[in-house]
Amino acid sequence: GFQGIVGMALRGHKDNHGLFSPLFQLEQGWSRSYVVRTSSARSTLVLGPSAEDVAGFSRLELPKQPKHKVSPEGGVAYDDNALVVCATIDDVALEGGCEQSSIDTGSTATRWNTSAPPKDKLDKHEELVGGHTFRATLPGGFDWSVKVSDKPMPSVDSIKLSTKKDKGNVGMPFFEQYNVLFDGDTGHLGFRAHGAPTPQTA
Repeated sequence: GFQGIVGMALRGHKDNHGLFSPLFQLEQGWSRSYVVRTSSARSTLVLGPSAEDVAGFSRLELPKQPKHKVSPEGGVAYDDNALVVCATIDDVALEGGCEQSSIDTGSTATRWNTSAPPKDKLDKHEELVGGHTFRATLPGGFDWSVKVSDKPMPSVDSIKLSTKKDKGNVGMPFFEQYNVLFDGDTGHLGFRAHGAPTPQTA
């Protein structure tokens, strides 16, 4: 056995710790791309998405990680933590509010780092209290916001701020409103809002 999280990221690892995405170890012929469609009502993982599946996604290119690998056999890795996302609360920019962020389902809360958390808007657990709106923007990618309810729910509207130096993570609340394309074939992340009209494909 082993300890660790076997995730579905496009980024790789320098060391040979044996933990790699299972999606990059499928039989030949499978695409290294997938779409995550997540909501509290229904979630799906689309492997090898068709042109119709990815129509209407905005796409942003990721830098390669030449010294990393995504499977025991190697494979091209891309840094999917490299995109710089900016955040505000009630349309007021957070101190140091633009940072490299993960687009990751591995957190039930949106986690953001700031050198000066607005303590009057947070509870004792550093979670944004009801009535305030958190907004995250990525030029060319998305403009996402969520208004926190009186009783914030994990994976829906839980927003946590801290002064830690870890990368931010939009987490599951983001996926409640956006489908995300992880394209390991071309090295892109793609975004499409839930309910957005899908262009007709040839």
